[in-house]
Amino acid sequence: MKQMRSRFRLLTLLLACAFLVVIVLCTGHVLKNAGISLSSLSIPLPGVSASPDPSVSPDLSPAPDTTPDPSALPSETPSEDPAVPGTDNPPEVEYNVTGL
Repeated sequence: MKQMRSRFRLLTLLLACAFLVVIVLCTGHVLKNAGISLSSLSIPLPGVSASPDPSVSPDLSPAPDTTPDPSALPSETPSEDPAVPGTDNPPEVEYNVTGL
């Protein structure tokens, strides 16, 4: 009886492993066909440290000479027609629902 139980457990373990291998292979095939690679995913892999982009430093603020002075910006002349509120809506988007 014990031997039968251990064979059943071993067979169940092998079937579970085979199922997981098939799932991984099918997922890899689908991702490859979709053009998705592991490097394009933003999932942190164990043991791999994400190095920050050296060109971007979060603790530095932009230089004050690069921000434009509000008084230097061109102002609207009163002769121009100001935009009427509520008329700047984009046209309605028509969705193609055939074939869904």
